[in-house]
Amino acid sequence: MHPRTSAVLVSILLLACSDSTDPAESGFTDIMAGARSACALTAESRLLCWGDNARGQLAAQGERVLVPAAVPGNPEFSTASVGTSTCAVGVAGSYCWGAGDFANLGNGSTMDHALPQGVRGGLDLVGISAGFSSTCGIAADSTAWCWGLGDRLAVEPPVEPTGPWIRCIFDRLCAGAPVAIEPDRRFISIGVGGSSACAVEADNRGWCWGPEFPGDGTAGPESPHTLAAVSGDLSFATIEPGDERFTCGLTTLGKAWCWGQIDAPDLEWASLEPVAVAPDFTFSDLAVGANHACGVTPGGTAWCWGANWTGALGDGTTNHSVQNEQLLPTGAANGMEFSGIAAGTDFTCGLTFAGELYCWGANGRGQLGDGTLTGSLVAVQVAWP
Repeated sequence: MHPRTSAVLVSILLLACSDSTDPAESGFTDIMAGARSACALTAESRLLCWGDNARGQLAAQGERVLVPAAVPGNPEFSTASVGTSTCAVGVAGSYCWGAGDFANLGNGSTMDHALPQGVRGGLDLVGISAGFSSTCGIAADSTAWCWGLGDRLAVEPPVEPTGPWIRCIFDRLCAGAPVAIEPDRRFISIGVGGSSACAVEADNRGWCWGPEFPGDGTAGPESPHTLAAVSGDLSFATIEPGDERFTCGLTTLGKAWCWGQIDAPDLEWASLEPVAVAPDFTFSDLAVGANHACGVTPGGTAWCWGANWTGALGDGTTNHSVQNEQLLPTGAANGMEFSGIAAGTDFTCGLTFAGELYCWGANGRGQLGDGTLTGSLVAVQVAWP
């Protein structure tokens, strides 16, 4: 699998179709994780989700979904992303559902919706990323578009709401429909997290915006609407902001760099500029949670670093993987081989080459997808529906 973020690569997935329901023959083809929920695409382009459904982000019945459940109607999607809402790109357009109080569903309202809502604007999106309070996507012409909370978007909102801008929660300004981000620029990937968003330009330069830790050597710009160039003259393939203040990027050479803040029990780590993660490692995929991150090597082994009090690193312990301010990868999932990986706030999931899913970490909302609410320090298999 080419480098991507857990929610947000800007590439069109070519999904093969199959009539089989045997995971060994069809199975899962992609995995994405949100705060405490996850979704996966199947070979038939179906989207199945599990975990926290308190805001309707799984388009399923109940506040918790313990095993993968298909989006009603089995619509076909090419790619998806999970935040406090879930967004997906389909044949007939782009859709979001779940939490909508920041207008982050892109349907012009500030209401939660438990069924897919069409994103306004008729954009031909090829990639999408759903965060905590905003959503962004890349169009077929490589332009970037975002909607949701105004101070999480790289667009200065008007003093008075006009066009797509509406009043949202706490009487703030939110974009109820997609607005262009630096329309003269062309981007290859985009990612939205809890407190920031980042995009990679066509020349592989990294840019971030939002109120905190944009990776430019400051704790935050004077204006959160300003694109900040990520320090270090690095050539990025993807950048993935986590659920809180921790961000990591994967370079075109497969090297991982991280910045921001880890704030967990018995662990504090912060850097205003990118810090190399084990330079001897090369990764083909990268995923970032709230206070941890994981990468998959070209050979398929998974390595994780950061906070581990919930077992999100998957090494069978709750020991953090930070020493002397260095982020030190630890082997995850007992050496299992994965084609891709995704990270939520306090858990991680991996996709095997055989199309099976395994998750580890916290499970209080059913985010491990194994039919239980019991957390696990080692990988457990996600149920096949």
